[in-house]
Amino acid sequence: MNYFAPKLSPDELRKMSAIALAHMGDAVYETLVRTWLCVHGTATGKDLHRATIALVCAPAQAEKMQRTAQETGKTLMIGFVRRFGADCAMLQEYKEADFLGDIYYAKVWNLRRHGNPGGWFGDSARSGGGPLIDLGVHVIDLMCYTMGNTIKPVSVYGATFRKLGNRPDTKDKPAYISPSARPGDICDVEDLATALVRFDNGAVLSVEVSFALNIPQETSGFSLYGTKGGITTAPEFTLSTDVNGRMANIHLCSPAEFDFKSFHDEISHFVDCIRDGVPCRNPGQDGVKLMKILDAIYASAASGHEVEIHW
Repeated sequence: MNYFAPKLSPDELRKMSAIALAHMGDAVYETLVRTWLCVHGTATGKDLHRATIALVCAPAQAEKMQRTAQETGKTLMIGFVRRFGADCAMLQEYKEADFLGDIYYAKVWNLRRHGNPGGWFGDSARSGGGPLIDLGVHVIDLMCYTMGNTIKPVSVYGATFRKLGNRPDTKDKPAYISPSARPGDICDVEDLATALVRFDNGAVLSVEVSFALNIPQETSGFSLYGTKGGITTAPEFTLSTDVNGRMANIHLCSPAEFDFKSFHDEISHFVDCIRDGVPCRNPGQDGVKLMKILDAIYASAASGHEVEIHW
């Protein structure tokens, strides 16, 4: 095959995975951007790469999608499925009833001991990153959504570690193995990502996510702390507050967990947005915010310094 001028039949294209087609699409888009910059003389050879990256990076693409949706009057909904979970609904209830007051600190974690699914999940060229971009995006969004979608992140300090890989020498297998996993797969994504995200109202969010970490057992959850009360999910969903002048911990009897019904509710909501004009719960600007946070965490981890987020 001439890789500089590939000619693929419809049958050959159908055999390609969705991620492979997306990867090709990104490559074509980057080529078009570079061509446009050269033709219009807006970038010299010295800064062509930097100018291209500024236009094709994930936040830039997210902003373009948002602008296009606004200009065309179309609905752009981001797949933040955690917003449809029972735990999110419970958090919103307590927040709206003012049990928490002003939230000024939150923690969220999703830590796997041996949980790299393999396949494209471990290949940064195809996945874009490891547990931060796979697991972190959802739990970070859950906290941003609960803390208040009007607040904006202004700076990030992050660190990533690549020490354990997919644990090739262990006899134990991950709980989930990707259908795309093959022997000898590339594994160059981070094992662990940590970050502190500061918002424009002074609130701070702490993040910990991992594919591989030497911990006793896998754990996930979140905690929010406000001026009137705090909520944590570990070891159980608990509201900590003052009752009649005394400190009290209130344990909820009803389950408040994320389950796969949330995906059904998410899709149903999208149908309602399109068919009935229901206001979208996951609008495009929220996706832009999350991509800015994720990119800033990776940039901070690479530089070793705090990174400011500009709007």
